Amino acid sequence: MRQVKGTMLVNIVKGIRANKSGVYDKIIDADDKVEIAQKILNGAWYPFNTYKNCANAVAQVEAKGNMEIVKNWGRDTGEIIMKTIYKSAIAVGNPEKAWASIHRLFKLWFNFGQVIGEFVSDTEIHISFNGFDTDFETFYYIALGWFESFFELILDKKVESKFLTRSWEGDHETKFSISWS
Repeated sequence: MRQVKGTMLVNIVKGIRANKSGVYDKIIDADDKVEIAQKILNGAWYPFNTYKNCANAVAQVEAKGNMEIVKNWGRDTGEIIMKTIYKSAIAVGNPEKAWASIHRLFKLWFNFGQVIGEFVSDTEIHISFNGFDTDFETFYYIALGWFESFFELILDKKVESKFLTRSWEGDHETKFSISWS
């Protein structure tokens, strides 16, 4: 069974709980409601499908499908997580060393799949996912924002990003570029 750590789910559930309109009662199924009714613990494992369904619901309701807003959620969450829980993974000024820690962190957050980084130059990395959910557009925007934040913390400079391929649109994988000067 594919699972995700509570670290990845907790803020999504907070967003759902904060909305008192009842809209989520209509779009979140019964199994997911049972999962998110409990206290979400950062270190506990939860069903990946609950994470996916809830993230998609929040993107639909709160961001109204605007993926730039979703990407910014990834940026904000990435910065908070990396400055608090995983601050030892930030190797300031050394993107290669910092990237090595990402493989370890990804395995802490997901019990399946792999994130792959290929430095194509001294100022650019291509990031792709192997064995992950190919149609989870919301996740890829969250991840793009998260990696933007991660590299900005490491490099102490602004980065640029763009999707190179999009699996949810039919490409064989999702890959994006993070670059800096």
